[in-house]
Amino acid sequence: MYGANSMRQFFRGLTIVSCCMVFAAQVAPPSTAPAARLTTAQRRAQSAAERTTLFLNKPMTIKGTTLDGKEFSSDSLKGKVLMIDFWASWCPDCAAEQPKIISTYKKFHDKGLEIVAISSDVTAADLKEFLGKHPELPWLQLWSPPVSGRHPLNAQYKLNWIPTTFLIDKNGTCRSIDASDNLDTLIPPLLEEAAK
Repeated sequence: MYGANSMRQFFRGLTIVSCCMVFAAQVAPPSTAPAARLTTAQRRAQSAAERTTLFLNKPMTIKGTTLDGKEFSSDSLKGKVLMIDFWASWCPDCAAEQPKIISTYKKFHDKGLEIVAISSDVTAADLKEFLGKHPELPWLQLWSPPVSGRHPLNAQYKLNWIPTTFLIDKNGTCRSIDASDNLDTLIPPLLEEAAK
């Protein structure tokens, strides 16, 4: 069907194209090369490092919409220590952390701690149903339709993992961007500090 010469030319052309592709891949600038796949732990650490630079020890105002549709700003709670809990009712890691958050709330709420939860639930109905079954979660819930499976504030605050907990002091300064494991250590000194 094809002559030997046409087949030889076809394979010679294919070889030249292949060599050009290999060469182009070798000299391509690093920014255009595909990124290596990061593990969950690496992504979480990278995200925390970025959040530290951008937010830690800097003024922070959380703004969003409450589950009942009202606009909220954390500035309305200045003078209180705020625990910002990024979570979702469908998240198994969040469920595992709930007993610790409930205990923290019971221990410190009367001393000036407020919790503001930022839910990545898919629908408001899902979140309302969950909260209806869990009256032990009485704190304020922010909810907006998710973007890429997460609350829009997750992207604003560089989160790629939930649960994540921020602490904001009485003056509106972010004092921790990953407080989950140290709540009992971090919260008491913040409660003792005077608001300016």
